[in-house]
Amino acid sequence: MSISSNGSGQAPQLSAAARASAGRTPCAIGAAQRADTADRRGPAVAAGAPALWSRATVEAQIREAIATLMALPDRERDWLMSCRSRWPAAPGGAEGQARRRRPQPSPGAIDRMLPTLLWIRHLDEAGQRVLWMRGLGMSWARIGAEIGRSGQTARRWHDGALDLIAARLNRQMRQSPS
Repeated sequence: MSISSNGSGQAPQLSAAARASAGRTPCAIGAAQRADTADRRGPAVAAGAPALWSRATVEAQIREAIATLMALPDRERDWLMSCRSRWPAAPGGAEGQARRRRPQPSPGAIDRMLPTLLWIRHLDEAGQRVLWMRGLGMSWARIGAEIGRSGQTARRWHDGALDLIAARLNRQMRQSPS
């Protein structure tokens, strides 16, 4: 299966939340490293030419897709919550508190979610795990502990996976006839 940017081979379409998180870096050291290697496109893109995928846009799109997936309703959880005990509520309990609702993802975010999640399929298992854990907001130290490596190694694997996805998407954009 091939990777597609958004189904039409066009440049990335990001939501406002994804664009805002694209420039965010987890620490000052990461910001300095990414400033040196943030955009490996070479010469400036000509006016009217399609924008190429960069590490930051791929990361923002994956974060948005994971956030959208987490915001979708979970029917099984709702059913399990309805099967609670039928005993009367304990005094001083949370009977009168309103239930917090999950944020509703936009239809556009849902449409972008599936193709974005399919990009991750082309990575090895370690790259997939690191991308998922970082997309869920885990720190580099915790990701490193989960994979049995240092946080710096986890960051390198993450950046390498993002670069691989961006390269595949850019190659596909150049090959697809417009």
